[in-house]
Amino acid sequence: MTSQEFITLESIGQRISLNDGSHGQISITRDPNGDSTPEARLNSTGVEPPNQEPVVLTWRFYLIFAALAIVSLAAALDSTSLTVALPTITHDLHGTGIEEFWAGTAYLLTLTVVQPPIASLSHIFGRKPLVCIGFSIVKPGYMRIQSAMFQKH
Repeated sequence: MTSQEFITLESIGQRISLNDGSHGQISITRDPNGDSTPEARLNSTGVEPPNQEPVVLTWRFYLIFAALAIVSLAAALDSTSLTVALPTITHDLHGTGIEEFWAGTAYLLTLTVVQPPIASLSHIFGRKPLVCIGFSIVKPGYMRIQSAMFQKH
């Protein structure tokens, strides 16, 4: 049975059960002859979908989408830049290959462990304040790194 088929039933108030476990609702409709017949419309979820109005996308949607894209790009670059920079950092600190491996693994493991509590906090306080707090924590570190690059050895 497809999601657009109609079923004519004998009695009103019955619940329809199909072999696949889906259910439907019986309603009374009138056919062109004026006779009242109970019919049920089924879809894949077993419930007739509500009438939905089209979504209008405003400038605010595009601004939010761009901000989320930038945050996602920053997260992707963060993980990617680690693999590029880690051999140089390990060499400068006279580390071994094992220490290099564990430094990268510890960093990514820390990110994985911290994400669920941050997600819970974002549900409580909202996403915008947490993103702002995160950037305010990271920004001084980036500024320190930038200033260290221009210091003379």
